[in-house]
Amino acid sequence: MELTLENGKTYENPDPGIIERSLRTLDGESNSYAILSVRYEIYMQACGGPADGFVLEYREGSEERHYQTTRDDVPLDEIIKAFSLYARGDDGWRSQFDWKPLDVTRLARRPGAVWILLPILGILAAWVISKLISR
Repeated sequence: MELTLENGKTYENPDPGIIERSLRTLDGESNSYAILSVRYEIYMQACGGPADGFVLEYREGSEERHYQTTRDDVPLDEIIKAFSLYARGDDGWRSQFDWKPLDVTRLARRPGAVWILLPILGILAAWVISKLISR
């Protein structure tokens, strides 16, 4: 399992303390998202900041199994709890929220969406490349 932050920091097999400290560095500006990945296309991620809250997503393989919270104002403490449960393999995070399928095509049509999608896609691409190089 790997925790990756927008600021470029990564942690292999993060313990609960690292997860909490890392997520508390999310500021909604230069460090606005975190991805906790099991492997390629299986991950949980949060995007946002403490002032306005976060959107939480998870993906379990295919695009059809990509979901996000129905709320876009999830408090940081709830994000920390969800990431911690996910990291230890406890599915309790699923019942903490209401979920809806993530429609990337609808998101991409929103004004300014490219600025949301590009950093996320960049981090995912960098993660894939780093895994391929380390083989």
